[in-house]
Amino acid sequence: MKPENVKKFIISILGKYPEDLTVMDISKIVKMNRSTVSKYVRELHKKDKIYQINVGNAKLCYLEKRNF
Repeated sequence: MKPENVKKFIISILGKYPEDLTVMDISKIVKMNRSTVSKYVRELHKKDKIYQINVGNAKLCYLEKRNF
């Protein structure tokens, strides 16, 4: 799958799940290696396409900006 398609898929997955997902959750859904998914998540986060918060060792990903 092309990188742009993976990024679109990640965004669509986050849109379908109202709760936050970890990179591990996303990697299981897209059936890709966690480190590969992590790379795409970082790229999307840098472009403000998705947002993240750190909870312990986990990074929770979501689509809409939230105030915590």
